[in-house]
Amino acid sequence: MTTRTLVFALVAGLAAASAWADGPTKSSEPWAAEYDQLRNFHGTLSRSEVANEARASREETRAMTGEDSGSQYLAQHDMFRSTLSRSEVASQARASLEEIHAMTGEDSGSAYLMRHPMAGGRGPASSMGGPAR
Repeated sequence: MTTRTLVFALVAGLAAASAWADGPTKSSEPWAAEYDQLRNFHGTLSRSEVANEARASREETRAMTGEDSGSQYLAQHDMFRSTLSRSEVASQARASLEEIHAMTGEDSGSAYLMRHPMAGGRGPASSMGGPAR
């Protein structure tokens, strides 16, 4: 080994050692990478209750994270059943085409929303969830 290689290895080793010496820092700023989201979390269930819930939902968890993303499990367990007929769903879809085209258009629905009031009675005169002042 040359002296240059030996010096490089020594410097790299010291840099790695000092990097390992620093522990993770905990930040109180929510936008920081080290922010601990569970710092103020206090569970109400005991460890055994949580373990029992996990064991009870093991089949569902395995199905939902499987290759078909739970499609077969949901079909077998009647999780989502519609009361509408196929023709009723198709007519609703046709009726909402204007809104779909407007919301996916060049202005992302701005002009459409100015002409049509939103759900809850809010219209173009409201901003940030409340009426204009």
